[in-house]
Amino acid sequence: MTELLVITCTYRKPRRLNYLNECVKTFRQVAFMRWIVVEDDHGIDPAVKGLLEASGITHVYLHIYSRSYGNAQKNLALTYIRDHDLKGIVYVADDDNVYDIRLFEEIRKTRKISVFPVGNLGPNGIERPILKGGKIVGWDADWRSRKYPVDQGGYAINAQLLHTLKDPIWDHQSYGGESEFIDKLIRSPEELEILCDDCRKCYMWHNYLLLPWPFRYPISKAKVMATKALRKMGVTFPGERI
Repeated sequence: MTELLVITCTYRKPRRLNYLNECVKTFRQVAFMRWIVVEDDHGIDPAVKGLLEASGITHVYLHIYSRSYGNAQKNLALTYIRDHDLKGIVYVADDDNVYDIRLFEEIRKTRKISVFPVGNLGPNGIERPILKGGKIVGWDADWRSRKYPVDQGGYAINAQLLHTLKDPIWDHQSYGGESEFIDKLIRSPEELEILCDDCRKCYMWHNYLLLPWPFRYPISKAKVMATKALRKMGVTFPGERI
């Protein structure tokens, strides 16, 4: 079985341990997974260290201080994977997202680089590529000016690709960086592998714990309608209270 190398960048914030504990509940159900947690600080947090040790999940806990959108933390984790020649599928899982365990079985199918939907993003509530005849013809996303308008949680890569990159692996210095990183790995969108039933199924929800149903913050009617339509398709909404 292909190992999953799941990266989580974290920092001291309200309810941080609650978020990480929700990740633990999900990740415990995922077979053959290594969790690489990177703290944005000058040292590790004893409370996080204790949570990880009690989780029973194979893990590595690293730290580097930057306070710059998690960029240094992603670079440290990716460099660790490359320099330790870890083999498997790399996925960045923010601690304040919610994941259906079916997502991890999907990303295990990745051969080179794969993409899949992300809930609670995009103009219609689900951010994903638009397909025609199995090929990407556009993107249902807010930031469509980018070559690859995907969220950090909307793609996965084969760890072997990291050996093709020079240091720093993740060299973005501001918000975002996903498109620039993908652009270093492939030549065109045609190389992207489409998962989750041609992106019709959504198994990951951005900041879902911050937006429980009914949503605490304003949300467009279009997003509500998209949510209802996806529910009829059998999409799972982890933690949903309706």
